[in-house]
Amino acid sequence: MWWDEDFSLDDDNAKTYSFREMVNGVYPFLKPYNRTFFFALVWAFVGVVLVLFQPIILKHIIDSDIPSGDFNALAWSAGLYLLTMVFSAIVGFYSNWMAQKAGIFAVNDLKVSLFSHALKLGLPFAESTSTGQLVSRIESDPQRIIAVTSTMAQRLLMSFGMIIGAFIILASVDMRFMLITLAIFPLVIFIAWFSFRYFRPYFRKDRANFSKMIGVLSEFVRSASILQVFDRTDWAIDRVRKSTEDFNRFSIKMNFINYGIFQGLGFMEVGATVIVLMLGVRWVNEGSLTIGALVLFAQYIAQIYWPIFMFTEQISQLQSAGGAADRIFSTLEDKPYIETQAVPADLPLEVESIIFENVSFGYSDDKMIIKNMSFEIMGGDQVAFVGPTGGGKSTIINLICRFRDPQTGRILLNGIDIREFDVADYRRRFGLVLQDLFLFPAPIDENLRAFRAEVTQQDLEEAATLTDIHTSILSRSDGYATELKESGEGFSYGQRQLIAFARALAVKPQVLVLDEATSSVDPGTELRIQATMKKLTEGRTSFIVAHRLSTIRRATSIIFVRDGEITESGSHDELVRIRGEYFDLLSHVDPEKEML
Repeated sequence: MWWDEDFSLDDDNAKTYSFREMVNGVYPFLKPYNRTFFFALVWAFVGVVLVLFQPIILKHIIDSDIPSGDFNALAWSAGLYLLTMVFSAIVGFYSNWMAQKAGIFAVNDLKVSLFSHALKLGLPFAESTSTGQLVSRIESDPQRIIAVTSTMAQRLLMSFGMIIGAFIILASVDMRFMLITLAIFPLVIFIAWFSFRYFRPYFRKDRANFSKMIGVLSEFVRSASILQVFDRTDWAIDRVRKSTEDFNRFSIKMNFINYGIFQGLGFMEVGATVIVLMLGVRWVNEGSLTIGALVLFAQYIAQIYWPIFMFTEQISQLQSAGGAADRIFSTLEDKPYIETQAVPADLPLEVESIIFENVSFGYSDDKMIIKNMSFEIMGGDQVAFVGPTGGGKSTIINLICRFRDPQTGRILLNGIDIREFDVADYRRRFGLVLQDLFLFPAPIDENLRAFRAEVTQQDLEEAATLTDIHTSILSRSDGYATELKESGEGFSYGQRQLIAFARALAVKPQVLVLDEATSSVDPGTELRIQATMKKLTEGRTSFIVAHRLSTIRRATSIIFVRDGEITESGSHDELVRIRGEYFDLLSHVDPEKEML
């Protein structure tokens, strides 16, 4: 399970993407901001030129201005050196600011695209992906990958410009300097390449530990009340502490390796500098080298190696971005579980019939939940599914709403396979109320209209009145503009259920789906709902999964489902007369609550 020590929230089967594939995948999100990135690169190039010019000025000061004793020339050179420092800082700041600004916009675009695609992947993806993993993938991973790729071109230009420019100047001043630098340079490049090439799996594991930690924490936060009721808070704290310690322990190890490599490369720079200074002193004494040229080299050797060291130090971020890219692009490449035809059929204006034709469905091919099921419902009928728990009633609802597709058989709307219709348009015909309701942290009126602009204030007030929640809403200080807290806190569970019921009615659905919709409503409130149900369902096809006899009895047709098969069907009176399984179930009715 997700709290176990050996459980991983990472996608072990996710494809590993190369750096080139990562950049190609991110580029469409960076492309709209090419103009901003271009100017960031221009300013970065100007900054490189200014930095490269500084050692030349310093050499001139040491070799010419100071020995000549010309104070004016020295002042001009010193002023020019100061100006290059100031302007290089200014253009560097502006370049970084522009790159970060464009990167933030690109991050937002990637998050929206990822979230939008995740919603399209369907119910199986949502059920198989933990909240913590999904939050980490949508919120954290895009920031990691964009933060690296949005500034990568800028850093590469600055690094290559600095290195090439420094080599050219060194060669023009003294070829010996360049040969000494080149002798060590390949080893530095090899270490940087080796770190990038072979440490990526470890950084991917680091991201997996982070996802697990977030997943454990988010699930325990959601179940805080249950943990308190069963006095398992200490157990939950231990699990959170264990996942946090695992993440911290591995992160510390990765930081040790990363900074160990960085410091090792730094010693190479020190070694190169020591060698040149030892040789440079001899060359100065021999008269083949000036002191200014020696100082120039000391500065340029830092400008040659420092970009490489900084790039190596960023390898941890680059590797983390690689792990993030694996998850992001694997998700974006996933195909939606429910796909719309390229040219969908036109939805009929009215629901005349819904037919199950030899439908079989299972969450795995070797275990069918629905087995060769067939039935026909006429438009305007109210159908109740009853039977023992686990028989497949809610699965039938999922198939009707097309949250899942059957492995075999067809579901027909007015004789047309529902797979021929556009998925979004088809589902908009439904009003859905589940036992596990969800209310958005938004105003009540926005919750009731399900954020659909076409639902008027009159529509939602009529729905609230019919479900007997209108008065309760008006009793609040802001009425329908009252902001709901997370999950509708501040309203009783029964009131939240009524709000969800009113939401389903406010959108004026052609098909009403109630899956244990009145299970948490007290009998008195349900009686008020039942008084309006006949008017609400008139001319509207309704599918009901319920255990209240009062809800079931009024259905046009009752279908008894056991082990994924229909054992009997008919009206309440017809099923009572044949004294079958439905009749046996009635013998267990609670006389006070009328619960099957």
